[in-house]
Amino acid sequence: MSNYYYSYTCNYKLLLFCTKETVMNLQQLEYLKMIAETENYTVASKRLSVSQPALSKSIANLEDELQVPLFIKDGRKMKLSKYGKIFLSYAEAALTEISNGIEEIQKLIQPETGTLTIGTTTNIGIHFLPAILSSFMMEHPNSNFQFHYQPNETLFHNLLQ
Repeated sequence: MSNYYYSYTCNYKLLLFCTKETVMNLQQLEYLKMIAETENYTVASKRLSVSQPALSKSIANLEDELQVPLFIKDGRKMKLSKYGKIFLSYAEAALTEISNGIEEIQKLIQPETGTLTIGTTTNIGIHFLPAILSSFMMEHPNSNFQFHYQPNETLFHNLLQ
């Protein structure tokens, strides 16, 4: 049995990555990123629509898990520690990758969007496709097209692959 499991809600906010050693969630990474941007827990909590104590507790839990301080108090500002700077780059990359994965899945399950690849000869592509595709584009405005103009033999060869 795997040490990993995934749990998520419909809005993808509580995706958990768990092993025996870690219990970290995307929400904590989003919190980390916002505090790093604003350098202030109160401002970050307002932008995230979460209470300041809940935000503080979430970051404290993340720091406990990582066993390092992520922020250093500098007057009224919260500056990233050297550990926070390192971890933030990985947190941002993880958030970006998750977002890209969700976007990619959404493209696949929503037939109204995406890229349609069309292989055609030049003659057909110039004379017949514009009329056909214009009506298609009216019904599917978020679709993109990729055209490959090739000789008949190449088209047939590519279809067989």
